Amino acid sequence: MSTNKADLDRAMQDALESVEKREAEATVETDTGSNDETVAVRAELEQKNADLAAMKDQLLRLGADFENLRKRSAREVDDARKFGVERFAREVLPVVDNLERALQHAKGGDPVVDGVKMVAKQFVDTLGQFGVKSFEAVGKPFDPERHEALSQIPSPGVAPGSVIAEMQRGYMIHERLLRAAQVAIAALGTNDEAPAEGSAEA
Repeated sequence: MSTNKADLDRAMQDALESVEKREAEATVETDTGSNDETVAVRAELEQKNADLAAMKDQLLRLGADFENLRKRSAREVDDARKFGVERFAREVLPVVDNLERALQHAKGGDPVVDGVKMVAKQFVDTLGQFGVKSFEAVGKPFDPERHEALSQIPSPGVAPGSVIAEMQRGYMIHERLLRAAQVAIAALGTNDEAPAEGSAEA
């Protein structure tokens, strides 16, 4: 009887140990699975964060491109408004030149001459409303960006390279050159302010 009881106790103990062993193995498997799942979730989260950062960077770039496009479009519209009459003004300037030349040789007091003066002034004023204005050249240093030199004239007392005469008036349209002034400049070596060679020995 005692032997049977001992055998039964041993069998129960073995069964209990077997169950505990299985539970331990199951716990280990669960922990391992949980760790694997955590790693996978973390990797997925990191990938999504990277994708989000890339999308944010792309959005910022698109925003900057759009802003640049908006500014460029506004600048082009402004230029079209400011310089849209450039070709027309260039064609009108010879008419103004001819009127001014006619007035230079006309006698004052003639009603016809007075009428031509009014027409010439209206031309100039109308061009001015669109940003077309003449600029002074005589007495200024020669500027190849704004002046076209047609001749060089010996001019004692004048700094070499200075504009001494204007054959055709120059014009700007806003800040842009519309037509260069045709000028004559003082020839080099004609400034008599410098003492002649050997004069100091006299």
